[in-house]
Amino acid sequence: MAYLLDANTLSYAIRGEGDCRSKLISKKRTEIFTCSTVAYELWFGVNLKKSKKLSNAVREILNEITVLPFDHESGEICAKISSNLHKKGLHHHIQDVQIAAVALQHKFIIVTRNVKDFKSIPALKLEDWY
Repeated sequence: MAYLLDANTLSYAIRGEGDCRSKLISKKRTEIFTCSTVAYELWFGVNLKKSKKLSNAVREILNEITVLPFDHESGEICAKISSNLHKKGLHHHIQDVQIAAVALQHKFIIVTRNVKDFKSIPALKLEDWY
């Protein structure tokens, strides 16, 4: 079983909130992933806060796990998800759809506290480690 960690899960792990850090530590390194979209979200937060401590923590955690790219295959999956949601009158933040696409591409479980942001995407498996 492999997991794709959302930005909020990694943020909670960095801050030591909930069970995120202990669950992260309990998993094998080969089971834990994130994606370039999540890396963007984390670095966006760092740039807003201008915190050297947070910058170091984000760099450290991203160096410890595999960061998967949002590539042409995930782009195709993302477009299918977005168009299907659009046809149903549902709108999601593009970053969430990108994260979902990478998880579906690799058949990973998304770990997020924001389950509601992902639950309308079919075939997606979700866990909340908080």
